Amino acid sequence: MKTPTDTDPRQHRLLLRLPEAARALGIARSTLYQLLAAGALPTIHIGRAVRIPAKALDDFITRHADTERRAGP
Repeated sequence: MKTPTDTDPRQHRLLLRLPEAARALGIARSTLYQLLAAGALPTIHIGRAVRIPAKALDDFITRHADTERRAGP
C-alpha cells in the first residue's frame, strides 16, 4: 500500500519537471506557466530541460500562506 509520501515527487528529487511541479501544487499546468511568467517560481535550465527546484515549491507555499494569514479577517 502506498502512503501519501510515496506519490510526492518532492520527497525524492531536487528538481521537478513542470507537470510534476503542477501536480505537486495541485494546479493546472497552464496555471503553473502563468506563475512562471510572473516570476513567482524560479526555473533551472539544464540544456533544453526546464526544471523547478523542489525547495522553490516549498518556499512559494510558505510565502503564499504567510500572505493569506496576514490578509485574514
